Amino acid sequence: MASLVPLCGAIAMGACSDDPTAEPPNETPEAGAPDATDATTAETGTEPEDALPKSGSCLSARYVTTSDGLKVWTGIFDTKLDAVCLPTKKYDDALRCAPLVFHSTTEVSYSDTGCTKPVVDEVKQSPGQCDVPRWVDVQVSPGAACEESRFALFKIATAKKDFAQVYTKAPDGKCNPSGGSGSYSELEAIPGTELVKLTEAIDPITGQIGAHVLAGDDGSRFAAGDLVDIARGNARCRIATTNENKPRCVPTGGPVPIGYSENGCTTEVAGYVPCTTTDEPNKKYVTRITAKDCTAITSVSELGAVRANKDIYTGEPVQCSGPYQNPTDVFDIGPEVSPALFPELTPAERGGTRIVAGAYRSADKIVQVDEGTYTDKQPGAGNGKCYFDLAADGKLRCIPSSGNVLYSDALCQTMAVAGYASDCAAPKTARLQSLTCPLTNKIYAVGAPIAATKGYFKTTNDCLEIDVKNLYTLGAEIPPETFAEGMYVPK
Repeated sequence: MASLVPLCGAIAMGACSDDPTAEPPNETPEAGAPDATDATTAETGTEPEDALPKSGSCLSARYVTTSDGLKVWTGIFDTKLDAVCLPTKKYDDALRCAPLVFHSTTEVSYSDTGCTKPVVDEVKQSPGQCDVPRWVDVQVSPGAACEESRFALFKIATAKKDFAQVYTKAPDGKCNPSGGSGSYSELEAIPGTELVKLTEAIDPITGQIGAHVLAGDDGSRFAAGDLVDIARGNARCRIATTNENKPRCVPTGGPVPIGYSENGCTTEVAGYVPCTTTDEPNKKYVTRITAKDCTAITSVSELGAVRANKDIYTGEPVQCSGPYQNPTDVFDIGPEVSPALFPELTPAERGGTRIVAGAYRSADKIVQVDEGTYTDKQPGAGNGKCYFDLAADGKLRCIPSSGNVLYSDALCQTMAVAGYASDCAAPKTARLQSLTCPLTNKIYAVGAPIAATKGYFKTTNDCLEIDVKNLYTLGAEIPPETFAEGMYVPK
């Protein structure tokens, strides 16, 4: 039974703790340049070593690096589990860094008559998953409103083993035969207490801006994502372009527009996102995001009075529907407030001579780096926005953000590149991903426009029509070595 999963056979792992006598992890090397210094910026040259992230005795900062000098933090790596991990509360009441788990079940069986050796039906790779499965979550209790389900974490000790008989543990503790012969995966339990505990804290960066951080009990320290506005009582904030076209740290986690007050869908009303915790200083502000010239613009308004009822309408004036009952209070939206209430930041760059990441400064310090999307400054096919993925040669490279490859005919025989109404510019390159592991990406040049507003994509059995703004011919494949090579450290 799911509620009776024992945490038996725990993996023998060294305890991770904040030991002042322990040797700190070595600095992560740059790809192809072991002695390279930390990243640089155009404004000030070499940056001082950042306070965050800080590796501990168990959790290590994971970076993406290139030989030209890029070094950007991308996540947390548990050196004891040899796995990338993410903060979660699904194993106990504490926030802990746990590995990514793609397989879960509601109960385990056992391969022995004493019910001490847990097994589950053979765990196989999910469609589209290339990594060998390593972990299994077994549900211990279902989640309640705004609470995660609770699980027990297991490591796959043996991927496949055949048994003629398996057993389950009854509520009275007896071990009873339950399943016939078949293929199973043997498991080893990892108690939640073996995972590094994380505690939320706030670290000042400048006089205006601080960072919301996660402090590991192994001595590690990582940015949690949000910044804090020190002048507003350490209220959480996020970097956004305001309606004065400047980056500022605006309130986050507070009320947002959720619909309209009347059947014409013209007067917006606000509410809180369910299951979110809002800092007290942010409760009086409503943030809304609109698109202007392909840029997301954030405006901030005062939160108005609570409305007498919870009716809302959704849609647009030409197609407005409702009313619907909102589960929580609905508020009027007051006048916009001046963006100057919130700290202004300065755009910057962090990286090397070729690949850079966007960043933001407060005073003389970098307060945030945009992880995930980078810029390739080298002229040529690789120039422009790029992200790290496997290229056609199987190497990690910063490949360009590209258009989708579709077909220009109803038989799905002639490949073409799609342009959509939502695109801010015509695609310069196109990406075609392989269908088998490893999932590599071929990058193509984009050719001449095709006079068409319909494209087609292929499924297993059909060639289906899709609306497009434009189609373009598919040009020649661009050699993968055109794009800058990178590496993850630790891998």
